[in-house]
Amino acid sequence: MYGCFRSEFPCSKKEVRQALDYAIDKTVIRDQLYGGPEVFQTKGWAHTTPSSIGYSPDLDPFPYDPDKARQLLAQAGYPGGQGFGKVILNTWVSNPRLPASRKSRDI
Repeated sequence: MYGCFRSEFPCSKKEVRQALDYAIDKTVIRDQLYGGPEVFQTKGWAHTTPSSIGYSPDLDPFPYDPDKARQLLAQAGYPGGQGFGKVILNTWVSNPRLPASRKSRDI
């Protein structure tokens, strides 16, 4: 997320950034939007993948764990997500793998 260095944004807190990583099911996004494991692996961090120089399994993202995400948000001062706001994930509307009913939806 951009702007996390600014203290007025919730993501300036480490627990919030970790909660977001736990809350996003990256495998479902890959499989439903981009074609599955034959397209890419959900390993690494950002642009660091198993095929990158310097890749380490220690850099892999957190697994999908909504309960852990809720716990971390509560620790950061957002119990039940109260006061956090909305996170919007955007993708290309022209993606042929994206079902019409999911093109615009709160996640």
